[in-house]
Amino acid sequence: MRYPRAIVALLVVLSLLTAAQSAQARYDPIASGQTRLTLARPFLSLLKANGVKLKATGGATYKAGVATFPVSGGKLEPVEVVGSVEHEGALVFEAGGRVLPLKDLVLKTTRRSSPLGARFGGGQLKLASSSKLTSTRSGFGVASKVTRIRLSAKAAERLDKKLGLRGVFEEGQLLGASTTVAQPETVTIKEGGRAELTLAPEFAAKLSALFVAVNPVFPAEHLGAPFTLRVTDGQIAPDASGGTLETAGSLELIQQYGGQAFFRELAPELGLGTTRSEYQFIPSPTSPGPTVTGPLLGLGAGTVTSEPKARTISVAGAPLPLTAATAQSLNETFAKPQGKADVFSATETLGTLSFSVVAE
Repeated sequence: MRYPRAIVALLVVLSLLTAAQSAQARYDPIASGQTRLTLARPFLSLLKANGVKLKATGGATYKAGVATFPVSGGKLEPVEVVGSVEHEGALVFEAGGRVLPLKDLVLKTTRRSSPLGARFGGGQLKLASSSKLTSTRSGFGVASKVTRIRLSAKAAERLDKKLGLRGVFEEGQLLGASTTVAQPETVTIKEGGRAELTLAPEFAAKLSALFVAVNPVFPAEHLGAPFTLRVTDGQIAPDASGGTLETAGSLELIQQYGGQAFFRELAPELGLGTTRSEYQFIPSPTSPGPTVTGPLLGLGAGTVTSEPKARTISVAGAPLPLTAATAQSLNETFAKPQGKADVFSATETLGTLSFSVVAE
């Protein structure tokens, strides 16, 4: 079948838009690091010859021609290693009783010819131009180097004007070079990692006594002792101290001639002590039950292994205590119909959670 050219063109545009959306960059928030700005000797000599002194404030440091600015925020796209790095602190220029702070330094790796900006006696401006910018991965973060940094016209103008000097500073004067190392607060997780849920022997024994079987619902699997869930998304801290994982697959608890329960889309929230999920308790397989989204289990501390070079994060043996609501629902669904009460209790351990994931 032949299509008019306009329809073919529209289909091509739609396919390109779909591809662009699927490939949309995801950024990791930056938490820590520093930038070292090493001033060139000719620039230091020029300052000294005109009575300009330097000092650092607000958390920045200055010594022997090197200013160090602590990283305060920003964002990083981990695949292309691009983003922006924000800083706190200031490098203060002083001359004849006048002061000019260089503060709010920002590195934008997408601006290869002018990656550095700052507030310099007014609003944010392009601080300098550069002949070379390189950015590479450094563990879970980024390392950037900017060489042959030269003053911009506006930066030179403000140095002259604010310090009461005339014709001392010019566009293109060599300022120096900088190195930046920044680490993320959380990292984006690649799809395809695995999470394993192992039932505690005491909890499994209670289910068995109530004639309750536990079955995996695809894509969850049960090939051995643990139930395996596929990790589909998430952002977690490199040391697993915070963040959230998302998993695919469900667990079905079904009682012979009795009730039924589904635990769907487990989403452990590291550092918050909860495991959120969509879950459903059904009094009997023929009677529908309410679907609830909320805290299903607690989440204790496990053994953490973090490998920055391989960009892998693993947690083993994190305990999963029942919440009061979950324990009550288990009792109502499986124990009460058999004339038993308080079989399950809040804070008793359902089992343990382990996972291994790879950062983008």
